Amino acid sequence: MTRMNTLPPGEPITVAPIKTFPLIKDLVTDVSFNYAVAREIPAFKPRAPDPDGTYRVMQEDLAMDLRSLLAVSEAIALAAIERKESRGAHTRDDYPDTSPESGKSNIAVRIRAGGEPQVVHEPLPEMPAELRELVEGEAKVGA
Repeated sequence: MTRMNTLPPGEPITVAPIKTFPLIKDLVTDVSFNYAVAREIPAFKPRAPDPDGTYRVMQEDLAMDLRSLLAVSEAIALAAIERKESRGAHTRDDYPDTSPESGKSNIAVRIRAGGEPQVVHEPLPEMPAELRELVEGEAKVGA
């Protein structure tokens, strides 16, 4: 990790995604588009520092960002608690098995009129048979 205070002042800073995983192409995910778009994003150039040489964030901006971050954090935690299974990289020690029923819906967090979060299960459309066979490991490779 690079600390901002160790970078030379006045020099451009390039912020790019970490490329630690090989390109993945399969029926479920093709991330090549992400890398192509990342090449087109211009390098980050910070604004000029304040007269005393420092950078500051307006308190109003920080407060709004913090409220949003807290709301998203709460939604993630509520959805994670609601999930009673392990699926892929999302594992739980107290629910180590994958539930076929849980794979039929998404867990969403909606904000009620009073501002309170509500956890709901939204049904997924049925997966095409040929994809379901691949996902469930029933398809024969090379057949």
